[in-house]
Amino acid sequence: MSKITLNKKMFVSSLKTAVKCISKEESRDSLKMVYLQGGANFTMVATDGHILYKKVLSNVAIDSNILLSKENVNHILDLLKKERTTKDSTVDIDTTKKALIVNDKTFYTAITENPYPNYERGIVDIDTLTNSATFSSKELAQLLKDNKDNIGKRSNLTIFDLTDDDIENSISFRKEFTDTKTTSVNIAYKGNDLRLGLSAKYLKQVLATTKKDITMNCGSAISQTQYHIDKSEMFLIMPLRIF
Repeated sequence: MSKITLNKKMFVSSLKTAVKCISKEESRDSLKMVYLQGGANFTMVATDGHILYKKVLSNVAIDSNILLSKENVNHILDLLKKERTTKDSTVDIDTTKKALIVNDKTFYTAITENPYPNYERGIVDIDTLTNSATFSSKELAQLLKDNKDNIGKRSNLTIFDLTDDDIENSISFRKEFTDTKTTSVNIAYKGNDLRLGLSAKYLKQVLATTKKDITMNCGSAISQTQYHIDKSEMFLIMPLRIF
């Protein structure tokens, strides 16, 4: 078995974030799982094909890869909540039993050599993303909350109109592809003038992980956007087409 020690608060937070990013589509079995990837680092990954979450949990090398179902994750979170302690959590991987062992409690999972799509191939080098926008996560989260009635349940569209060196840029909320409300927001932007459509749902998931300023990096209105919370944690969101 491989055994590592993880900060409990970080482990719980990462599990809660990852499980929100898995797919709900019945035809995408592997994407309905949270992926724990071994190798030089122990990494947690979750994606539904539109948003991707990646968190390096430990720099300790582990050989095995593990898939956790939503039920696995919820059971682990229940266990950690009932412990009522802030001490670090121990995580073991038992390849014989095909199990993840958290604080000596066994959770039977799927362990295989190549269980998950090659997500790394889809993450472009951040140095190639020449446009960057830095904003207050707290301010943007509040803006999304205040405009919840202006965000359509179907379109879920938030439009960023960004101009280089402008202190204030604009964000528009579109309801059911027609009605649009525009407001100004403090965003420090560097790059080409850009009109970018993003899902409000996915933005909320990114903003929930930090209260600090956050930087969005992107190449164009049709390329991926990356959000690096810190050196160990990042999100990738694919943009929405604006009609």
